[in-house]
Amino acid sequence: MRFVGPLHGPSHFDVFAVRRTQAILNVVQLAECDILLLFISASSTASRWTTREWTAVLHRQLSSADKTIIPVRLATTVVGRAYSAACNLALAGDIRRIDRNGTLMMHYPHPASPDAAAQARQIVCEYTGRRADEVAVWMGREQYFTAEEAVRYETGPGAARLMAR
Repeated sequence: MRFVGPLHGPSHFDVFAVRRTQAILNVVQLAECDILLLFISASSTASRWTTREWTAVLHRQLSSADKTIIPVRLATTVVGRAYSAACNLALAGDIRRIDRNGTLMMHYPHPASPDAAAQARQIVCEYTGRRADEVAVWMGREQYFTAEEAVRYETGPGAARLMAR
């Protein structure tokens, strides 16, 4: 996807989605960029995939080029309800906040193939630091969490904090 428009004169942005199984340099054209905004979360920096696909290749690519890399930590805030896919987005933040009246709901994707269910469960485990069997129960029964419960159950990197009112 390409966004074209002025910020301070002519500019353009290329947006690439790199999936877990893809090699970053097969998706992102580093040779053609001057500045790379790297949106990354704490849970992704701890992954073997990031280490294997990003660190070594990036070092090799950038050691011979004049590139600027700007790492961007993700912060998410839930105000109101974050249900289904919105819950996953809220959990993806490196820094997570939830309004005192906020609620989260997680469940398996519909229709839930065994592969999709396992992948969804693994993602929630990574974001929350909870065991797979516990997350499987939550997702199997379409679990709702109040703000206080969300804070109590999240133990992973960037665990949610209640917002002051």
